Amino acid sequence: MLNRKLITFNSRTNHSRDVGAHSAKADFCCYVPCTPAPKEMSSNDPLNQITALSCPSRENQARGKQSKPRGAPTGAKSNLAPIFLCLIPKMNRLKPFLLLLIIISSCQSRNEFADISNQIDFAYKQLKYSDKVSEENLEGIKYYSKDSLLIETVGFEYRTKLIYDDNNNLIETNGFRSQRKLLFYDKNNNFIGTYYTSDSIVDRDTIKFKQTRFYNSKNQLTREHIHSGNNLVNGEYFEIWKKYEYLENQIIKEIETYNTDTIWIGKYTYDKNNNLLEISRRLADKYEIEIFSFNELNKIKTRTIVSNEHKIDKHTSYSVNNNRTEYLYYENGLIKEETRFNHLGEEVWKNIYEYEPKKY
Repeated sequence: MLNRKLITFNSRTNHSRDVGAHSAKADFCCYVPCTPAPKEMSSNDPLNQITALSCPSRENQARGKQSKPRGAPTGAKSNLAPIFLCLIPKMNRLKPFLLLLIIISSCQSRNEFADISNQIDFAYKQLKYSDKVSEENLEGIKYYSKDSLLIETVGFEYRTKLIYDDNNNLIETNGFRSQRKLLFYDKNNNFIGTYYTSDSIVDRDTIKFKQTRFYNSKNQLTREHIHSGNNLVNGEYFEIWKKYEYLENQIIKEIETYNTDTIWIGKYTYDKNNNLLEISRRLADKYEIEIFSFNELNKIKTRTIVSNEHKIDKHTSYSVNNNRTEYLYYENGLIKEETRFNHLGEEVWKNIYEYEPKKY
């Protein structure tokens, strides 16, 4: 049995409504998307934080180490050939046992995370479990600073370091196989773009990156690049963008386009506490609706998405466009549990979070 001790931190519930200065925070507050945070990173926007948490790392556990290349056989004769030929029948009989040994070894190393507690300076760590709290169900560990900035993450065969500037803007992540993601901001600390590289000596001051997010004079995000690539059917290049319209400091409308075609028109609705209640995206007879509810501390309680874009029938067990996520918190405001349900109300997965202070 694990002996975990719950600790109390001062969770910040009064974040700036401008999330242009991005940082990976541990706490969660009301969701007011005055400036939507980039989808590829964590930020002060709690919805993006929770969305990040809602992606179980189980999908990443299939990544294995590549075996070393073996030398190709030569044409030279060898007097060992008869011996190998005699061993082939015995090796065939051993195959099931060898396979079982490989499976057992894989399971034993499944949750062996690198212990970096003595390598970095952190205030506390978050332990993420799947379904239940046990060593076998440990999914990953996140390390936070005394300011609740996420500074390092460790999981099954991955480790990512996060670097910030003096304004607590996340400026770099350094992760798997030395892959670096550099993040850039304008003079008003608005996040404007990223650059990916595996070169350790790249100078961020001379990099030519593509700006993907644009702001108005009030530092409100007005346009952002969502995705681009080549169409799988006809091979043609495409770009998906979103544009935002505001009423004072709140988004009231979004328009999503595929090249020059409009594919969604979304309307935003808020409650009296400025919490986002609903995003209703529609076009002709298609719809995709996100519905949110909040607890007495204005922390997101449930997030439901319903859509008719993709057909659901009796054979559908799970739909990414039709599901519900529920969130529970500790008394100090830190996330405790998140549970995903399918369109039938059946539990799909659950993540459980515990916290431990640094031991000196």
